[in-house]
Amino acid sequence: MAEAFIPSLTGPRLRDHVAAASESPFFSDKEVVKDADKHLFLALLEGVPTGYDGDIPKSNVFTQRADPTLLCELLQKEVDAGWLETIPLHEAQARWGSRLAVGMHNGALAGFSLDIEAAHKTVRVRDGTLRYLFYRVCPFGAVFSAHWFQRVSAFLIRMLHPFLYVRHSLFVYSDDLLGITEQSVLEITFALVLAFCVCFGYPISWKKLQMGPRILWIGWSFDFGAGGVEVPSDKTSKLLAGLRDILRQDRVDKRELHRVIGLIQWILQLFPLLKPWMNTLYCDLHSPFGTNYSMDPGDFPSIADFLDDTLTFTSLISGTAIPLGSKLLSVRHVDIKRKRDLAQVPLTSKRLWLRVAASSRRRLSPASKQFLLYWKHWAEDPPLLRPLQIPLASPVEAAADAMASSNKFAIGGYVQMPSGNLLWFSQSWVMADLQFTKLDLSDDAQAYIASFETLAQIALLHCAIKSWCDNAGAESVSNKLYTRKYPLCIFAQRLALFSAYSSMSLDVSHIPGEYNKDADMLSRIEDFSELPARFPLNTRLVLDLEQLWFRRSAVSLTPPDFPLRWKIPVNEFF
Repeated sequence: MAEAFIPSLTGPRLRDHVAAASESPFFSDKEVVKDADKHLFLALLEGVPTGYDGDIPKSNVFTQRADPTLLCELLQKEVDAGWLETIPLHEAQARWGSRLAVGMHNGALAGFSLDIEAAHKTVRVRDGTLRYLFYRVCPFGAVFSAHWFQRVSAFLIRMLHPFLYVRHSLFVYSDDLLGITEQSVLEITFALVLAFCVCFGYPISWKKLQMGPRILWIGWSFDFGAGGVEVPSDKTSKLLAGLRDILRQDRVDKRELHRVIGLIQWILQLFPLLKPWMNTLYCDLHSPFGTNYSMDPGDFPSIADFLDDTLTFTSLISGTAIPLGSKLLSVRHVDIKRKRDLAQVPLTSKRLWLRVAASSRRRLSPASKQFLLYWKHWAEDPPLLRPLQIPLASPVEAAADAMASSNKFAIGGYVQMPSGNLLWFSQSWVMADLQFTKLDLSDDAQAYIASFETLAQIALLHCAIKSWCDNAGAESVSNKLYTRKYPLCIFAQRLALFSAYSSMSLDVSHIPGEYNKDADMLSRIEDFSELPARFPLNTRLVLDLEQLWFRRSAVSLTPPDFPLRWKIPVNEFF
């Protein structure tokens, strides 16, 4: 700051300012703050543009990151000069013991949170765009409303960081701010934040202020003393009440099922490995069951007037009990896909029977009931805190691929260790080998290529690794763990199950096929004598299909002829 201001204090600008006896400040707000978002306050004073009549000015905050290559070069120069020393962590721990600062905690942590009252109403809309709106401020729900207040919140965070000075963390979600600092300075730090907000005119919702080792923020309960986060008790009670209501009836209200699914989806942010089993609930939600209704044949020719293009009844038909909003499925066993299919229905003097899907009622499948019963037990005795610390990433990298042709499929891949050692696998099977899974599969292996790509990722779950995959479907399923497509959803369930069982996970990245040549080669090769030199036979892992599917833990030896004096145990956990 001194480097920026001293030239102005010693130059002609100061003399001119004094000579003019100006009452305006010598330094402008822009010079004092020097914030990257130079358009923010000008837009706030004039009224923000909505983006409908023109582009919203950029914030200039998201600049290019520092060059990591240059950083490594500078560090290496200091190492070469003898100023820095590279020491493995275990050696440093042995040398300095309890005096080593790495991993040490300075003190107990606590948090504070504040909420901006009526946040979107603090941003005024530019007068030139008021013809589109009734509000003179940004209305809640508009895209530009969230955009502008996020920029205001980002400015608050950028200014608070240098203002607080002491070690801290700040997070903001829309208009909800969370701060973490040492418990010994919590009160003074939070007081400074509140004073700063008052000075800048941020309207604080005083009744929502929180401070202490446990904070309820954006719906989650954070325990900074334990370093974890959990689902609040009111949320589990709400879930339990909803589950009890829908589990006691065979046919449930669509809105009640939708509310329970939404609450489970929200909780799954902490338990993502349960996502693959959501497909049964969504299938039931989007599968209304049909009910038969009768209709006089003389009224049938005008039925198209009561239907929209999606075959949904938009008005009531006199003389029938067909509910409004229901969907026509068939008439006299003739499936109706579009309005013109109505002409294919044979008419007689007898009454017509229409198959209509109810719009508000759903029937739960046995699989959905089983999944909801699991959540009922979960809500009755919820698990302990989930750790806030991100799991450590393994330096191991790997690639996997799959091949399918006719009734044959194969998987191949490799694992590259930090030491340079390499393990690889290459196995092929036919569709008949999957009969033990009891899945409804045809002999066309190519139709299930995404499932076999996921099976290749399952084969990599011997360690927590970053893997490469050239199939977008398998990459998406491996990372998001959700799909309604059969049988891919079943393979996703196995992947999640084995990930939880092994306490390991995959971080799958999609790469173009031409950059996945080694894994592609391993999934297609039939003659191992043609293998490249980097894939020696003594480092191959032989995989059994049933062992992959049921996760039967077994010891494998490399090289396979290594002598053992004890019998290898087999664990059939699944």
